[in-house]
Amino acid sequence: MNKMDCELLGSYLRLHSEQKELVDFIRDYTGLQTNYSIERDPNICVNFKVNDDFHVGKNYRRISRSIWLDKSSVFISEIERFPGLKLEAKIEGNKFYINAYLVNKNQSVLKKMISYLISKENHKEFKFIGLLYYIIFVPFFYYLERFCNQYLLHASAIEYEGKGIILAGLGGIGKSTFSLGTLLLQGSKFMSDNLIFFDYQKIYSCPEPIALDDKSITILKEIANLLVPKEISFTKNRMWYQIKQEATTTEAIPKYLFWLQCGNENKILPLNKDMCINHLLNINLLAKEIREYYILAAAFDFAFSRPLSPNVYFERLSRLLSGVDCYILQFKPGSDIKSVFNETICKIIV
Repeated sequence: MNKMDCELLGSYLRLHSEQKELVDFIRDYTGLQTNYSIERDPNICVNFKVNDDFHVGKNYRRISRSIWLDKSSVFISEIERFPGLKLEAKIEGNKFYINAYLVNKNQSVLKKMISYLISKENHKEFKFIGLLYYIIFVPFFYYLERFCNQYLLHASAIEYEGKGIILAGLGGIGKSTFSLGTLLLQGSKFMSDNLIFFDYQKIYSCPEPIALDDKSITILKEIANLLVPKEISFTKNRMWYQIKQEATTTEAIPKYLFWLQCGNENKILPLNKDMCINHLLNINLLAKEIREYYILAAAFDFAFSRPLSPNVYFERLSRLLSGVDCYILQFKPGSDIKSVFNETICKIIV
């Protein structure tokens, strides 16, 4: 049995799997700090098994088409975006346990996975990235929100001259490209391009893989020396990159939030804070990766009775933004990011 330990925001996850290639892949590509010699027990334990089906025991009762409960566990027999993956979860004290099973009756998904696991030649297997999300990031997300009061938000973030800046907006607006492009500016550090965590006072990076298409790479060619390419793709036209450590930071106190929008000119407009908070709540529901996590978290909550109240989330987000200035940042598509920053954000930041 192969083992890997990884850490996120002070919580520790231990993965066990018979598939050494999977463990090595996650260690090399996840972006998390791994291979810790943990003297304490991990907070999260994940066991991953291939072709080892789980049979629902007599103590389980079915509450929906794909969710089964017993007194202390939940079994999810169907995950829409990853056919063949099944999850069993339970909480004991302050520990979160996940058993993940990859099975498929027609073997189509399983054959693809097995061929990847035994071969180093195929570096573009999309399914492997999806698996990483469900057995690593989802357990972390749930544990951090339910046990550590650190909440997930769909946004990018940077630090500029010691000040935290949240870059928000709908999917595809350019948050990744804009946040990475600010590395052209002296005094800027990258935090996250897609997901961040927050508590009462600070924002924290979520070290996900960064997927960029050819157009983004062309725009960002001036920071190519800070990008570390990885030989794996999310989709047919996107590759994964990591940012060199010297250009990043893991936490910041937010001072500004800019809601990105396309426009006919580069300009800054004031944004009502209540409206800003409502926008942030809405994009959490629209972002497909968070939406998928919410579905699983709701299933876990049925078993563990640890639901995160929307009112609590709203109150924590409101407290975080109480000292944050909120603006709409309009920019012309295709504009030079450094110029946009200098014409707009630099005139606001003091």
